[in-house]
Amino acid sequence: MICVQLQGGLGNQLFQYAAALALADFHHTKVAFDLSFLKKQDMNQKHTLRQYALDIFDISVGQLTFWDEIILNTRSVPFQKTIKKILPPSGQWTIYNETSLLYDFEIQQNTSKNTYLKGYFQSEFYFKTIESKLRTTLQFKTKVKNHMADKIKGCNAVSLHVRRGDYVTNPEVGFFHGLCSLQYYQNAIHYIADRQTDPHFFIFSDDISWAKQNLKLSFPTYFIEGSEAEDLQLMSLCKHNIIANSSFSWWGAWLNTHDEKIVITPKRWFADEKAESESSTIVPETWIRL
Repeated sequence: MICVQLQGGLGNQLFQYAAALALADFHHTKVAFDLSFLKKQDMNQKHTLRQYALDIFDISVGQLTFWDEIILNTRSVPFQKTIKKILPPSGQWTIYNETSLLYDFEIQQNTSKNTYLKGYFQSEFYFKTIESKLRTTLQFKTKVKNHMADKIKGCNAVSLHVRRGDYVTNPEVGFFHGLCSLQYYQNAIHYIADRQTDPHFFIFSDDISWAKQNLKLSFPTYFIEGSEAEDLQLMSLCKHNIIANSSFSWWGAWLNTHDEKIVITPKRWFADEKAESESSTIVPETWIRL
């Protein structure tokens, strides 16, 4: 079993699931989720509160046994230390902790058929070998069927994602990630417009009011106000994507299956210097960094 600790929002959980699925494919086993981090969050910690988000996809995973949960400390029970003393040693599990945001080219060799994964795994290199399988697996349970989906399919649609949320409200998160500037979005819009005929821009944001006030485009523009699942699905239907330094819009672009898609990303992914120094494998090579 490849058990992965889920943490972060929908985009991060997708990275973690995809990496686990690729390792499970390599080691000929199944994927299981550890939800303990999501369940024990509280308002006093630095992490933004998140819930399990992958239930929007029609995916199935295995389950750890009660004893494996005790061994891996993913379940808390009375007399846990005493119980662990009588269980088989945890050596039957390989514990893999991500130590860098850079892709680990030796992850397959450093894992086994029973591995517990902890990290973010933000690179398509972790699941490039199963890209076709992953795209088939990530099927939305509910397909968006509304006028906006029809409009996107009927025009030269470009998604544009503005990530604000806790980047603005949580100083620690904002200091680490940083915000994309208006100049970045203006440059990205011009890049698309110089190369595409009659682009229509579909704006997605966790602060749509800010987007309406600040994004004044001289092209057909639509501001989308839907659920997270709807936004991700609509972004993936667009022909081209302008993304933020956000794993959420990263996946909106990656799930876009148009062969000639243009994906534009910010040149700098993190405000934090150390994280930025380890960001070179986050953005796929065919995407444009501005």
